[in-house]
Amino acid sequence: MLESDREQTPLRWRLYASSADFESAEGTADAIEAEEGLSTVETEYVQPAIMPLAELPSHTAVSLVPSSSTPVSTANVETTARSSAWQEHLARAVAQTDERMAQWIADQRRQLTVGLDGLVADLQQRRQKEVEQLETWRVFERARLETEFAAEEERFRTRLLAELNAFEEQLGLRLDEQEQRLARWWDEAETLTQRRFAAIREDPAKPTS
Repeated sequence: MLESDREQTPLRWRLYASSADFESAEGTADAIEAEEGLSTVETEYVQPAIMPLAELPSHTAVSLVPSSSTPVSTANVETTARSSAWQEHLARAVAQTDERMAQWIADQRRQLTVGLDGLVADLQQRRQKEVEQLETWRVFERARLETEFAAEEERFRTRLLAELNAFEEQLGLRLDEQEQRLARWWDEAETLTQRRFAAIREDPAKPTS
């Protein structure tokens, strides 16, 4: 088919899915053109004059329809049949187009649903992975803090024991010094007491000072 014929073809005929439908539509268009030609012929038809009934012979049958109308009626029937067939074909083509459009919309909706489901599943997997990573980090940090706390506790205990040992040593030294002082004081007290008692024995009349 030429490019000029394609430009004159209605848009609805261009939407047919296959070339066979387009050729069928083109044949139907030819039928419509033939119908228009027949309509032109029917328009140009001149009805013959009908004689009054009084002027007709008694043995002549009255004919209100001219004999030449039979081919035109047959052509009209054929054209009507072709037009009906074309309308049925056009209706089927429109129905097929609607079905294809509905199928395409359903496919797009299904693909969108599948895509959204995949996106939601991917987000859930990422969330689960992040939760697992967070749980792993929490366990690791807890173990690290427990280890650091145990080490700090051990260092504190060691330092405290060292301070206690130093305090005990200082306390022992102080106690030794006090014991030595007490021993010297006790010795001095005993010596002084013995001297006093010795002086009393030597001179009982002498008052004690």
